[in-house]
Amino acid sequence: MSLLPNFGGVMVRSLMLSPGVSHVYTARDETGTLVGFTIFALPGQLMCSTDEQRQNGRVTEYMNKLSPEGRTYYAETMGKEVPKANDEAFGIEAAERNTYWCNLAMVRADHQGKGIAKAMFELAFAEAAKTGAMVALTTTNIRNVPIYEKIGLKLYGEKKFLSPWVEWTLWFFARDTAE
Repeated sequence: MSLLPNFGGVMVRSLMLSPGVSHVYTARDETGTLVGFTIFALPGQLMCSTDEQRQNGRVTEYMNKLSPEGRTYYAETMGKEVPKANDEAFGIEAAERNTYWCNLAMVRADHQGKGIAKAMFELAFAEAAKTGAMVALTTTNIRNVPIYEKIGLKLYGEKKFLSPWVEWTLWFFARDTAE
């Protein structure tokens, strides 16, 4: 868990520092302070899938911080089992690559419950609809389940995963923009 902020940095840098890979939607308060953001990988793109993205995301630096057991777990579970579960849940081959995939969605705690996430997702739904792409994401936090449903995403299921450290659950959400 102590490396979670590092992993977040990998995700943000990989997607935002590589041109043509993602869309970012932001929300600011009346003073211009950032209060929320989302990052979506464009259809046909996948976080950390190119040399440029891995370099921008500092993936090697992050992987070197993991224990050997952590590196193996990351490669097997995050690299193989989770993508397979995504494909099965959504019924789409290479689901992360072939959808308008939300990699991060955050709203500052003091601004939650005010429709900020919904507004950012409405922008994403409209953009994805231009190509008919499905908007999809997963979450590991049960607290997000009713939030994503309220935003207009459909729960496609859940799956438990085991790690050497803890059992965890992944919830699968999507919205078909072609409808």
